[in-house]
Amino acid sequence: ARGYLSIVGPAGSLDLLDNLTVEHGAAACALEMAKAKAVSEAKKSLRGEFLEGLLAGTLPTEEIDRLSGRLDHDTRPPHIILTLGWADEEPPSLRRLETTLNWLLNNHTRPALVHPYGGQYLCVFQSLTDVNDLEPSHVLVRRIVEQVEAEFPDAVLIGGMSGPAENLNEWPRVYREALQAMDVGMRLHLDNQIVVFNSLGVYRLLSELEDNTAIQHFAMQISGPRGR
Repeated sequence: ARGYLSIVGPAGSLDLLDNLTVEHGAAACALEMAKAKAVSEAKKSLRGEFLEGLLAGTLPTEEIDRLSGRLDHDTRPPHIILTLGWADEEPPSLRRLETTLNWLLNNHTRPALVHPYGGQYLCVFQSLTDVNDLEPSHVLVRRIVEQVEAEFPDAVLIGGMSGPAENLNEWPRVYREALQAMDVGMRLHLDNQIVVFNSLGVYRLLSELEDNTAIQHFAMQISGPRGR
């Protein structure tokens, strides 16, 4: 946060005491803002460690239950996950995209949590009223695309939207769905679109086959160099 402190009065009516009041007041405000920022950064770091461990599938169930309070977000309702990033060679910073998302979410109908994953892309964890309540998520997707196109007209957004997760233990699974949808969008050059996992159809199967070790080995045998 940034700001300024001022005293307003008729020209010539302010004196040295007024100037000193503003200087000392601004310093006091700056100290409070610095303290608030330090607390916020500490919470963000703890939240990030928990989320990245959760999404990587490295946390046991009892640890997930114990640490979920670090998120300052109600994880009990169903959720969908969005993954968002830039496809440009010289993109805007993720921090600017994060600021845009937080501004949009302040006026959204469902609570959501934003996390910059490993400095690579952003994850949005959006709460649902139930697993069939996906319309607010589609509204959010449209608003994100419209805002990004207006705010960053020369940038290329890529993104994926998962299916619903009924509980926190399912977040790793639906996170992979969002990543898979985003990857398909990038491969097909679906610029400034957020690809929905449940709409992938045959592309979902092809993407899963590509990650299959047996399929890769078979492809190398068929297409690789042959001995004489």
